[in-house]
Amino acid sequence: MDFIANVANFSVDDSALTVAFADDREDPQDYVILSVAAQESEQDRKLGLEGVYLELCAEGRGGYKLIESIITENNKVQIQLDPSLAKKNDLPLEILITVKPAITTEVYAGISEIVRRLR
Repeated sequence: MDFIANVANFSVDDSALTVAFADDREDPQDYVILSVAAQESEQDRKLGLEGVYLELCAEGRGGYKLIESIITENNKVQIQLDPSLAKKNDLPLEILITVKPAITTEVYAGISEIVRRLR
């Protein structure tokens, strides 16, 4: 899956760190949300809600621990998914996002933290 993200955002609150990409701010058709808990709890681990969460274009189309790698280069973000989990969850093996006009330092910092938390 490839798309152009005209919106890229990084946010942190008490519960999560989130990086989001979307084709449109008001009515997104293509989007990717990457999120990780600020602090994982024992309950999260027991429920399998640990690691990086990926959501793709529709609520319910995503899950935890799907991502194998994230590579950033210039204004592109390449997300490789685990092949068996991608197939099981009806997701593509690769997501390539081109950010227009460019990825901000803040978004890069968020992606770096997400990559650090991949399992």
